[in-house]
Amino acid sequence: MDLLHPELKGSLEGQLYRAACSAFRRPPTPEFERDVAAHLRDGHLYVVIQGGRGVGFAVMKDYTEIGATYVSGIVKESVAPSGVIENVVKAHVSGFKTVVVRTQNDRVVEIMKDICHLVVPLHREAGEAEMYILGRMGLGSSSSGEPVGTDMVARKHYGGEPMIGDGSRQRSRIFEVSRTTDRLNYPGGDALLLVGYK
Repeated sequence: MDLLHPELKGSLEGQLYRAACSAFRRPPTPEFERDVAAHLRDGHLYVVIQGGRGVGFAVMKDYTEIGATYVSGIVKESVAPSGVIENVVKAHVSGFKTVVVRTQNDRVVEIMKDICHLVVPLHREAGEAEMYILGRMGLGSSSSGEPVGTDMVARKHYGGEPMIGDGSRQRSRIFEVSRTTDRLNYPGGDALLLVGYK
């Protein structure tokens, strides 16, 4: 990865950046490097180390005043042990009533379905309570500036591109998950916001 900033080569942050490039099948770019660095500093960082190297991470940002946590990032290279990130997320969110995530990834929606008894918009459409939570977390609009509606879609959030770079999008075999993520314009960079209640 020639574009990796010289100060990052060999560092844990550099390893996690490489893991993100691998997991999202994206070429290294300065923009993506900045995005990963921002995520790594966005909250509680949990790192998966295998063979002395960072191969995955999860970041959660807590909003204790509203009893919620935001899963800011989930990244795992294929070499990371299966289920490790999911277990980290489950352990962290156990102390909260509400879990929020923004994603294009069907697997992340499946994880939310597993850890929450009610997931909006998976089980029902969003209402005032969900809009309030998103607003308190600063997630009420996409990075393009468009407000998130009750469909819980942040239009063009990933800059008009899919989150996963090369290759086809992996879809869930769970009907309610794929039905919910079907509302996304995946190639156009839409993101789905999920509010889960435990």
